[in-house]
Amino acid sequence: MITSVGWAFISIGLVGLLLVTLGYPMLVRMLAAVHGRSERSGTTSASSMAAPTVTIITAMRNAEALLPAKIESLAELVDPGSGIEVVLSSDGSTDRTVELARAACDSRANWHVLDEPEHLGKHCALHAAVARATGQILVFTDVDAVLEPEAVVHLVGAFSGPEIGGVCGQRMIGEASAFASSSQARYVELDSGLKGLESRIGSITSNDGKLYAIRADLYEEIPGGVTDDLFASMSVVRQGRRFLFEGRARAWIRTPSRSRAHELGRRRRIVCRSFRGMWIQRAVLNPFRTGLYAVGLLINKIGRRFLPFFLALVFLGTVLLAWTSKVALAVAVAQTVGLAVAWLGPRFLPKPESGRSFGLLGKVISLAHYALVGFAGTFLGVMDFVMARQVTRWDPIKSD
Repeated sequence: MITSVGWAFISIGLVGLLLVTLGYPMLVRMLAAVHGRSERSGTTSASSMAAPTVTIITAMRNAEALLPAKIESLAELVDPGSGIEVVLSSDGSTDRTVELARAACDSRANWHVLDEPEHLGKHCALHAAVARATGQILVFTDVDAVLEPEAVVHLVGAFSGPEIGGVCGQRMIGEASAFASSSQARYVELDSGLKGLESRIGSITSNDGKLYAIRADLYEEIPGGVTDDLFASMSVVRQGRRFLFEGRARAWIRTPSRSRAHELGRRRRIVCRSFRGMWIQRAVLNPFRTGLYAVGLLINKIGRRFLPFFLALVFLGTVLLAWTSKVALAVAVAQTVGLAVAWLGPRFLPKPESGRSFGLLGKVISLAHYALVGFAGTFLGVMDFVMARQVTRWDPIKSD
């Protein structure tokens, strides 16, 4: 009985792990190679900006340290004669965020500041900004994202036909010395590669709030307690349009997670909010309605969130088999040691700024540690969703 349960646990866990990490990426790559549409459609010349009117929206809270760089970034890509509108929307900021924003907007045409004195949540700041916006294309970009000068041109240029309802830009990490910075950069690189493949065969299953755009007539009010970027992209697909990826529309940020505790809380919040968003938009999970997109969401978004549970099943199955097998006992011990090294190892590695390195071993330990912390946060986020806990507002951590 114990042996049967053990093998069942291991089988279920391995199938889940392989499906998420290898199966879906291989499927998307194969379909993109055989049936993929052109990854590029439309033009990216400056003249393409004249077709649709554009509003750039940034929600912010207590962002006085980030706002100057953001304003400079926007000023470089928004030509005074382009007619592009900028809306900076504050969510109950208590520092000099609104003061700095108003000083920048007073001297620029079509730049506006919205000041909600109460801290209601990012979704409220976004909705207020959309209500003020006049553009046919709404470009959303977080306050900590510094955009390249041609980012909006590339993003808006991807709207080549009415079937395209939204476009996601490329997140770039421009920081080398931070918590698991190389691991975070590698994760972003892999995720962007998958987005590019998905974009060639349909719609991407993972949007990025650092930079994305949707047609204004497709915008749906974002409820509290969800991730705005994923919810927006699912809304577009649910309305029968495609949501693409444009890798040339690049936004530079620091590493998203500043520490182990930050990554734990950040991952927990994102997972809980993304599950809530998918539950509200559950119609897109019907493959008879959205085809491969539904399969992608089920594997790449939901299945990925269950990776900690798949790993736990493999570990528990090995422990059960260890009662009757010396080989399984050795594997269980190896797994335990590996988990301990992954969790505690970074404490003994040199800091990135020290210039010293443990080479490949150090990179492997750092990557394993980052993954393990992420799995812990993911597990907590799933539990929060199951327990119907909601996170509708928080103070983003953008500094050390």
